[in-house]
Amino acid sequence: MHVTCGADIELTCPISSKKKSDDVVSWFRPNSSQSHLSFIAIGDILFPEYATIGRFNLISSPSSLLSRLLINNVSLEDQGIYTCKSSSSGQHSSIKLFVESDLLLFPVCSKRSLSCEE
Repeated sequence: MHVTCGADIELTCPISSKKKSDDVVSWFRPNSSQSHLSFIAIGDILFPEYATIGRFNLISSPSSLLSRLLINNVSLEDQGIYTCKSSSSGQHSSIKLFVESDLLLFPVCSKRSLSCEE
């Protein structure tokens, strides 16, 4: 999934249980160093590091068999693989989020030359 910086997106995860109340869906993604998983939410509870950002929200409705994760004002740091897992079935679903920016970024240590010709 491709999204532009500043946009709002909704990630969805199907819930396999016929009774939504029987299923607990977890959302997670690799942390920035890719060394371990960072949990975003379990059930209807956002983990503090995501809740305090104020851009992540869970949307649920009793009639829907979907768990929805809303990310407002997407930033480059939000890029990565998001996975949801159902407690009742053990099944999981992943989506890779690519965040596109209008800015051209260079690494801090990169050397660039600029010359002007008349």
